[in-house]
Amino acid sequence: MICHDVCGHNDGSESRWFFVWLVTTIVVFLTAQWVYKKRKKNYLLPVFTTTIALISVIVLSGQSYEQYYASAKWIDWLLGPAVVALSYPLYKYRTMLLKSGVKIIGWVTVASLLSVVTGALVLSLFPVSHNYIVTAMLKNITTPVAIDLAEIYGGIPSLVAIICTLCGMLGAVVGPMIYRRFNVQSKLAQGVAMGALAHAIGTSRLMEEDDYSGAISTLSFLVVTLVMPLIVPVLVYWLS
Repeated sequence: MICHDVCGHNDGSESRWFFVWLVTTIVVFLTAQWVYKKRKKNYLLPVFTTTIALISVIVLSGQSYEQYYASAKWIDWLLGPAVVALSYPLYKYRTMLLKSGVKIIGWVTVASLLSVVTGALVLSLFPVSHNYIVTAMLKNITTPVAIDLAEIYGGIPSLVAIICTLCGMLGAVVGPMIYRRFNVQSKLAQGVAMGALAHAIGTSRLMEEDDYSGAISTLSFLVVTLVMPLIVPVLVYWLS
């Protein structure tokens, strides 16, 4: 009887928090999106402001991240279809992308090399463990792939997830500002830079301004996903 009462109470509590966090996440995001559309400021990017707001709410409520994720994982599942949806511009601009394919692959490969090498070299100047150096190499890959590579080559998966997300949000916020500040008009340059450094988050931000740049960005972060698993083991072996 006691077990039944306790278990029943826990199930009700868990169910209540499930809906609370699910509704909170949706409401916060919709509010952030409304503010962003009204103000049109890069630092108000919904994915950025929603993340900050939800972290604050979780900390203030005293709940754990695990409790939050139990409900939010259903929203997280939608990331897969959302990324697939980014491939539509690839089909739309397939002829133009094929003409620039060699340039895109070449520049993305260079960007990937610079990203990995600079991340590893900077940390290798300090007395840090091998795990952190490998983690730094993976900062510009899309998160699911980066986590898998971290597990294989001795990185820190949880830290990789945080760093990749921050890089994506930073690129989405700062990237368009840099383009305007330095008058970068080339769609190819914008797409390659955003896709190679800010993966899906940066790509979705760029897609708001121009479909063609977004298509180049989509192709770029897909190329990064293919190139990085070839570069990382070589550099890890060299550092070892």
